[in-house]
Amino acid sequence: MNKVILCGRMTNKPALRYTVSNIPYARFTLAVNKPRVKDKEPEADFINCITWHKTAEIIAEYFDKGSQIVVNGRIQNNSYEDKDGNKRYTADIVVDEFDFVGTKKENKKQEEKETSDPFETVSIEDNFLD
Repeated sequence: MNKVILCGRMTNKPALRYTVSNIPYARFTLAVNKPRVKDKEPEADFINCITWHKTAEIIAEYFDKGSQIVVNGRIQNNSYEDKDGNKRYTADIVVDEFDFVGTKKENKKQEEKETSDPFETVSIEDNFLD
């Protein structure tokens, strides 16, 4: 089974792009906190994600740098040859589903510390109605 669930913050605004066949996709990176070690600064892993079709359009429209998100998907390994002819390997999370986390106010004020439960979810409908 290849299943991944991550909760993190966007490190950049997802950029919506289209393939030559006009299929929408968005790439973004999530900062996911590592378990905190006593007396050390918090650390995060930076995980590359890609999403397709309507999911890509919604994420690109409603999320920005610093927004919290929960993603559900799978790991996809890729390889390519760099300009020097060396084989390089990458791993991306292919996002199939997502959930809004926190409130709009918290997502817009990404520099402030969270004052509410970081795992409080907000339904998609709540975000589309405002």
